[in-house]
Amino acid sequence: MIKNLLYLSIVVMALGWFFYFATFIIPFKTYSLYVDTDSDNIASKVYREFQDYVNSLDSKSKEHILLSNIVKEKKIIVNEDYSKLMISVRESENFLKEKLAPKMIQKGYHINIIPLTEDVYFAYLSNLVIVPRSDMAKQILDDINQKYLDFLQDDKLFDYIKFLNSYFSSSDSERVAKAQFYISKNFLINFTISPYTTSKTVKLNTFKLENISKKEHLLGLQNVLNKYDSKNIYLKFETKERVINLRVLHKETRVSQKKK
Repeated sequence: MIKNLLYLSIVVMALGWFFYFATFIIPFKTYSLYVDTDSDNIASKVYREFQDYVNSLDSKSKEHILLSNIVKEKKIIVNEDYSKLMISVRESENFLKEKLAPKMIQKGYHINIIPLTEDVYFAYLSNLVIVPRSDMAKQILDDINQKYLDFLQDDKLFDYIKFLNSYFSSSDSERVAKAQFYISKNFLINFTISPYTTSKTVKLNTFKLENISKKEHLLGLQNVLNKYDSKNIYLKFETKERVINLRVLHKETRVSQKKK
């Protein structure tokens, strides 16, 4: 009997150690919340509410959560308007400005180039802005652009014009189709239909909250942001997920605390 109890206690202890070490190896999901706003006041308010929310959590939930300082950074704000459309292409800045634009301008095209990110730029024909017959959405536009590539591959310009007539006026359909086909054949690049896109580079207040281990806590923090009216200010948040284990999490937390 004593021997059996001894074996049982050894097994229980071994299992306990196994599950303890397994938590350092088995991956789990964490969330990070990135906040950008052009308002100093809103940034301070959201930041304080984030601090209060994290402090209200139990010690285990907030053990690894890291809230960065608020910093000012130059960022590109992109706005897409689906009530107006244009034909455009996304490529590197060097290709568009040094290679494509000079050739197209030489042929009489009015081409504008704006940044979307640090690496990706957006070139569009500024004198070819069209209004759809009815409400447009990303999914519909993606479908139109896929059909365009099919028509282009089969060299069916007039069939493509007929297809576009369902979405645009007959004159706009013809202008868009002929421009797309001509650009593709003469400049060897495909301009597709995009929402009316603008961008500007501004200084934003930015900060992040990392290593949020529970989805309900992420939703609670997002609700903090949802309280603020963003009609007159720029306020944006982005959520990222990653798979990590406790060993890496402990290491990152220690490194971050040392930096502070």
